[in-house]
This record gives sequence, C-alpha cells and structure tokens, in this order.
Amino acid sequence: MEKRNDVDNESTKLAKVLWYYNLLPHVGGGTEKIVCPFHGDVNPSLLVNLEEGNWYCFGCNRAGDAKSFAMQMEKKYNGVNDLQALQKYLYILKSDKCSNIK
Repeated sequence: MEKRNDVDNESTKLAKVLWYYNLLPHVGGGTEKIVCPFHGDVNPSLLVNLEEGNWYCFGCNRAGDAKSFAMQMEKKYNGVNDLQALQKYLYILKSDKCSNIK
C-alpha cells in the first residue's frame, strides 16, 4: 500500500502536533529523540518516528500516535476532559501555526 503524503498522513499529523507544542526544533523525516514532556526527563528518552507517525518513551513507557500525544498533553497541562482534548487535537491539525507542515 502506497503512503499518501497529505494532511491525512499519520506522520504529518504527528509532526504538526510536535511542532505546535514546540517539541521539534525542525521537521524532517526519520526518527528524532526528544525530551519527554510526560515525566521528569532531562535526557531525551522519547523516540519519535516521523515516517510511521508514532512515538514511544523509554522512560515512562508511553506510546501512541499524534492524537494520543495531543490528548495526553492537553490533559496533563490544561486539565481538560477527553472531548476538550480531542477538540484541541483537531484545532492543532488545522491551525495556522502548522499550516506549512506537509
């Protein structure tokens, strides 16, 4: 199955979410290791696979896709419920801040 390279692509969604939260210094392909925002991380332990659109933290064992990342961020830092977190995720995907990320 051929990967589509548009806004419906899981890798694009994850790049947009990480860019929105200022967790990626640049958006490229491949894998990146970043500091995990979900636990007291000082060394990068969160592996981001932008080709597949998923992430995994070796420190706290959390993993998921763009939606789960955004929802966990919103719950942890803004104390919102599931519906509000989902609304924020959809907002991020359409936000002007992330409009140039393909």
